[in-house]
Amino acid sequence: MKRRNFIGNLSALSLATSLSPSSVLEESAKKKRVLKVAWLSDVHVKPTEVAESGMRKAFRHANQQRPDFIINGGDSIMDGLAADKDRTKAQWNVWNKVINEENKLPMFHCIGNHDVWGW
Repeated sequence: MKRRNFIGNLSALSLATSLSPSSVLEESAKKKRVLKVAWLSDVHVKPTEVAESGMRKAFRHANQQRPDFIINGGDSIMDGLAADKDRTKAQWNVWNKVINEENKLPMFHCIGNHDVWGW
């Protein structure tokens, strides 16, 4: 065996023994969470009991995960583009009602193509 190979193998062996599984687990347990984000998108809520119930479940679940904040990826309501003003307003009323009752976290919103009315 060449001296260079022997030194390389010896270095690898000493490194392997110093990184035992327990030390790796201890290191990962010491790390603190930096940021946790929940992403909710395409809820498409409308004024029906089934849609409202599903949205409630989604936001309860997101809040239970304890993220730092929620990002709403858009398309919050079913369709503001194809609906008249009253129907669009009814969809947003359901959205706002559920958010106020079920969400306790900061939330940042993107607008989706279904979210606009009167384009």
